[in-house]
Amino acid sequence: MISLNGNNIYVDFIGRIAQKKRITKFVRDTIIHFMPKMRRTVDIEITTVNRCPHDYFALCWGNRTTVEIELARGSEDEEFDIDEMMLNLAHELIHAKQFLRGDLTSTLRWGDKHADIQAAYFSQPWEREAYSKEGDIYEKYWKRG
Repeated sequence: MISLNGNNIYVDFIGRIAQKKRITKFVRDTIIHFMPKMRRTVDIEITTVNRCPHDYFALCWGNRTTVEIELARGSEDEEFDIDEMMLNLAHELIHAKQFLRGDLTSTLRWGDKHADIQAAYFSQPWEREAYSKEGDIYEKYWKRG
């Protein structure tokens, strides 16, 4: 089984954002990085908003074929430049990979276990993975891309 070089990954944008072609490549390269043999078609929708609920920098939810990402242009007291937004997107693309692989589900199953929703945000396994890999993904596919 071989990758389809991202041709099976459809990226759609809702809202204003510059460099859509470059961001599409960033998204595809990141998903291929984590899932090089994926052959099924997946849809990734990125909506840019002025602010996310609860002042999050971005949000992600999905399943094995569709992922939706909400990407903020800023937080309560600051505006993000494109590089800050792409670091936030790198974090959410790791969550996208988790949904697409079935590691994380919309009912907060992580692998074969229900997540402990009482646990602190940073101790959730999906967040630990995203925070530990976001910088490498950002550097490899955005900064050097």
